[in-house]
Amino acid sequence: MKKFYTIMLAVLLGGIAAQAQDTGYQPLVREGVRWVNQFHHENLENGFEDDILYYLEFKGDTLIGGKNYTKCYMTTDAGEEVKSDGMVNYFTSSSNTPCAYVREQDSKVWSIPYVLFEVYGDRATELESLIYDFHELGTECAVSFVNVNGVQCRQFQRDGCLYVESIGYVPDKNHWGDLLNPDSGVSTGMIYSSTWMLYAIGTNGMILYRNPFYDWHPYDVNSDGNVNIVDVNLLINMMLGKRRYNVATDMNLNGEIDIADINAVINVMLGKQ
Repeated sequence: MKKFYTIMLAVLLGGIAAQAQDTGYQPLVREGVRWVNQFHHENLENGFEDDILYYLEFKGDTLIGGKNYTKCYMTTDAGEEVKSDGMVNYFTSSSNTPCAYVREQDSKVWSIPYVLFEVYGDRATELESLIYDFHELGTECAVSFVNVNGVQCRQFQRDGCLYVESIGYVPDKNHWGDLLNPDSGVSTGMIYSSTWMLYAIGTNGMILYRNPFYDWHPYDVNSDGNVNIVDVNLLINMMLGKRRYNVATDMNLNGEIDIADINAVINVMLGKQ
């Protein structure tokens, strides 16, 4: 009987260990997830400024110098005026061309910008940058946990910002950066200034994580403190292309304003959500 209980205890502990593993480290580099970011661009010479939305996604693997990397692609709603006004390198990458090659191993993440690969080919691995070391962060920073799609991920606080497993860099309102460029600060040139930050990440029409430092009012389109027919009309105009798209009004982060977003606002207005 004692042997039986010993076996049962081992089985139970094994099940608990397996369950803990399922809710443990979740890779940052994974397909099917979209990082949604805002880039604020201002030309100090002519006064032109704009808020640009851009998306980062991992799709497909490739070998560089004998190492396996995942391709990271960027898409953006940036117009030609922005693309020719200071930030050419970051926002003119083709949707068919990766903006970076990224690999992850042992809780560490390295990145090679596309421009380096284009110049150096396989030798670009010698120039890869370590952009995340979650093991080191765990020894240096305050640690807490956050639920990301049912997985308890560790988050580390440094200088007021967060570094989150499976998410990456999450800047507060005094810092800037994105998935590939953590803690980048404000970029200021002779004629332009720019800041960028993470809004949220999502997959298959579902939001997995929102930046907790951003004031989210997704249903109040005109930010007047009320959700009413005016907000519905503004969304309809966005859907019809009569007004500029705004990520805060894209309820499911699928990259467009559609009938699902309008229905969500109507449900809030009617008290059904």
